[in-house]
Amino acid sequence: MSISLHHFSPKFISFLGLVYLLILKSKTGLLPPNYAIYITHQLECFKNLRLETPTMALEAYSSQASDTIHTDVLSQARLSCYKARDAFYACIEKESNKKPTEIASVGLLYPAECKKNREAYVKQCRPTWVKHFDRQYCAKKRVQRLLDDNESRRGV
Repeated sequence: MSISLHHFSPKFISFLGLVYLLILKSKTGLLPPNYAIYITHQLECFKNLRLETPTMALEAYSSQASDTIHTDVLSQARLSCYKARDAFYACIEKESNKKPTEIASVGLLYPAECKKNREAYVKQCRPTWVKHFDRQYCAKKRVQRLLDDNESRRGV
């Protein structure tokens, strides 16, 4: 059974176009972590469109959305990611005397007390960023451990 798009209202068609493009962007990783703000902004743009045909809806959206980069949304998402990251690593440092029982990406171990901070961090940041920051943290700790070991081995 085939359904023709001409049976639907233009506003519904434009909404379907938005949903389709948001799904595509989310699968390619182009949606910012704070995508609720992004979607709200896009829906506001659609409210202002006066569209008469389904093709006009998709053409209007593609011409409008392809060239615009929402720097305010991206910077807010980046800042919220950095705050969550800093809170998580501060928790690890604060709870360093406790035994790490949880495993994160790239072999990072952390105590159970920091689990909520980790969940917020993973929720706020892109997965590639989380992996990158975890690698950086592990490398920094490895270097610090090597430096501490070398100092203890030197004869006094």
